[in-house]
Amino acid sequence: MPDNGVGLGDRPSMGSERLDLGARIGHGTVLMCEVALDGDVGPRSVYSYRVPERLVGRVGPGHLVQVPFGPRMFQGVALSVAAGDPGPIRLRDLTDLLDPVPCLTSTQLALADWIASYYACALGTVVGAMLPARLSLVTDQIGRASCRE
Repeated sequence: MPDNGVGLGDRPSMGSERLDLGARIGHGTVLMCEVALDGDVGPRSVYSYRVPERLVGRVGPGHLVQVPFGPRMFQGVALSVAAGDPGPIRLRDLTDLLDPVPCLTSTQLALADWIASYYACALGTVVGAMLPARLSLVTDQIGRASCRE
């Protein structure tokens, strides 16, 4: 697979389940979320973020999330959530869960991974293309993107 981040097949699959590891995460282990970003994010499009305690059990594959990327904030789609040891890397936190309803199903995420692999393009670009066209324009009263019409 080309350098488009880590393929979905390389990560633990969560399906549509949400992970609730609150008390089971050990010392040195954090809850990590792989997020696909679409936009000017360099040659990779999938990045790892730490799930803050306030979002544990609320974010899962297919959810629209807000993340910091350099000095800017991006919206992205969570691909997987799993406990792990990031090693010497200091992960940045997910900023927010933008909608409690997943925007993409596990089947759609698997299709996006196949498309990115087959056409040798960034997974974030494919995931971004699968989102509703007006997603960034549909906002609630506090300016959050929403997956609802």
